[in-house]
Formats: sequence, structure tokens, C-alpha cells
Amino acid sequence: MKKHIFTLMLVALTLGACHNEEPLFPNNNDPENPEPNINPDEAWTRFEAINLTETQQQMGQQLKSFSWDLFSQTYQLKNKGENILISPFSLNVDLGMLLNGLDETSFDKLRETMNLKDYQISDINEYFRVMVEGLSQDDSHAVFKSANSFWYNKNYKVVDSFTKTIGDIYKAETKSVDFSKKSTVEAINAWCSEKTNKRIPKLLDKTSNQDLFHLINALYFYGKWEAQFDKKQTKKEEFHYADGSKKDVDMMYKHAEMVVVETEALEYITLPFNSFSFSMSFFLPKKGHSITEAIESLKNDQMTSDLYDLQLWLPKFESEYTIKTLPTALKAINPSLNFASLGVNMLKNLPSEKGGDILQKTYIKVDEEGVEAAAVTDIMWAGADMHEPPQPRELKFDRPFLYSINERSTGTPVFIGYYGK
Repeated sequence: MKKHIFTLMLVALTLGACHNEEPLFPNNNDPENPEPNINPDEAWTRFEAINLTETQQQMGQQLKSFSWDLFSQTYQLKNKGENILISPFSLNVDLGMLLNGLDETSFDKLRETMNLKDYQISDINEYFRVMVEGLSQDDSHAVFKSANSFWYNKNYKVVDSFTKTIGDIYKAETKSVDFSKKSTVEAINAWCSEKTNKRIPKLLDKTSNQDLFHLINALYFYGKWEAQFDKKQTKKEEFHYADGSKKDVDMMYKHAEMVVVETEALEYITLPFNSFSFSMSFFLPKKGHSITEAIESLKNDQMTSDLYDLQLWLPKFESEYTIKTLPTALKAINPSLNFASLGVNMLKNLPSEKGGDILQKTYIKVDEEGVEAAAVTDIMWAGADMHEPPQPRELKFDRPFLYSINERSTGTPVFIGYYGK
């Protein structure tokens, strides 16, 4: 058996698979839980890598580092006993649009915070254009959708060059609205619900005529495992929560040959989706190591991988989250950044006293068939080779763990989460 040693922030594994001849996305007539409209009879779609230039590959690495730094800071800010899920990709796309509407000083501060200080706005825009188009490529075995919109106060004039850029590059819709009307809140919430397949039906409770703009990104992902879990194998098992309590949960089970990657502080596996374009990684801190140590280990430690005859247990779970601490997390990454006071200039004749904020809502469901996930971000202003039989091993996710959903050719983390309560 060969061992492979890496030093990198996140490992994207490419695992072998075979084509499942059964329909992957059966019709679901349940109006409360609609599945995406995917044609299971379409020809097998092979995974196509996103073609990035050398500069864009470097930007991707920088943004991956920023994404895990952001998650690390958000994890430290969460309430005790609270699970968390962020979409760094949704935030990054939203921040990418915002960069086009900042004054020079604010642009430099936010660009530095995102680990992109060596790149021009044209480079950043083109990177996100390529990534969103690549992630959204037609695939008969998975759904990934990204949508953008810019809602601004009708009492102000918009800078045309800003709306043209976010329209051309980010395909953002621009809407002039009256924020004092209830119908505006209803329209924004309806847009979010539509773009997330009803998984995030309500973003805002209210708006006011003091609101200047809402710059919104919405993401939706739906994919089925390349090798699904057998529902008959799902049993009640004890989960050990972060606060020391225990509870029986539905634990999925699989026995198969899998690659396990290890550092000093954690071990993890990566499960591919049937689309091949995406995979999901589950990170389990080794006993005696904390979640924080596991995150740092991911970023800094040497990794080894081996192929094992693995018995795997994973809990089923479904959760939704509201994250209001992203501006604080950004400041922790770059103390010179005060997000609320960034100089925005995409609207003309703005009041001197104004402030910005970020709201993100996320949703995830993990079961035997696959994963469904969604996010809305609102920036508002007011392999291993086998040469001998693999050794047996067990990996039981019965205590707090991390997980991420990644685009496989670039390793881009689209969602990063923590499950422990």
C-alpha cells in the first residue's frame, strides 16, 4: 500500500466510481419538499474540470485560505452549543460584487481581507465569472445554482457603471424599490425562496425607507451520493454532543474501501456525488483534540492518506442557520477593516452617516440518498493506489465534527459547517 504525503490547506480527493443505471432523481410530488426538476434519462454527464488560468488558480488558493479563516473566526464567535454552517463561496461572490462599488481606500482594505491584495478588480471579476459559470454547468446528476440581485432605494440615483458590471459579470438583476413598503420585503423574500428551491423562504422581516441597498447572492445545491447509503442499515446510535450530553440519532452506515486522510489532530473522508463535479468531506477531530485544533491542523499540518477497508458511520441531519457575525469575523481577520464604515459609491449623493452589515442564512440536509444545501448572503447598507488488501478500519462520526461541500477540480469550498449539537 502506498502512502501519499501532502502539505496543503484542503485536499480534494478524486475517487473512482461506476455508473448507476437506476434513476438518480425520481419524481417527487410532495409540494412541501420538492426535488429539482432533473431529467434522469439524460446521457451520462462526465465531470468537466473548471479551466482556470495560472493567475486564477493562485486566486483560488488565496480564497480557500480566506474561507477557512472566515469559518474559524465564525466558529469562535458562535453561541455555546450551537451548530453552524456558512457558505464562504456565497459571501465571496457577494463581496466580489461589492468591491465594484467601493472607494479606493475601502476597496484596498476589503481586497486585502479577502487575501486578494495582489489582484486588480478586473482579475477578481473574471475569476468569479469563470467560477460561477463552471459550477453551474449543465449536469444531469446534480444541481448548482447561483443568482445575484441588487435592490436599491428608489430615492437615489444609481451609478450605471456599477449595475452594468454586476449585470454583465455576475448576471445580477437590478431593482429600484421603495423600502418603506411591505411589498418590497415580500418581493425580496420571494426572490430568495425561488432561487433556493424554497429552502430559504424568508430572508428579511422588514425594511425601512432608510435602507440604501441590499446586494444579495443566493446559492442552491442538490446532489446524490455516487454510492448511496442503504436505508436498511440506518440505526439509532449514540451521539456525544459538545456539552457532554448524549442522544440517540439516526446513524447511517457503509462498509466499503475508502481513502482516509489524517493529520496529527484529525481524520477525514471525502464522499463524491454522482455528478463527479462535487464532493463532501467530513472531518473528525481525533480524541483529545478540539474543533479549533482540527481547523488549524487542516491549514497547517502534514497530511497522510491510505486506502482502508472502512466501516463508516455518519449521522443524518437537517438544519438551518442564521449568521450575523460575519462583519466581526472579517475584522478578526483584518483588524484595519471596519465593514460598517466602508465607503460605498454605487449610489449618488448618499447621506454622510450610513453603515453596512452582512446577513447570511443557510440550510442543509444530509441523508442516505445525498445532500441538499442552500445559502443567501445579504450585504446591506443603513487517491491512493492499492498494491495489497487494505487494512480494516472504523470511522464513527459520533461526536462533534466538521464538514464541507467542495467543487472538485478547484477544491473550492462552497459550504463549511460544524455539527455538534
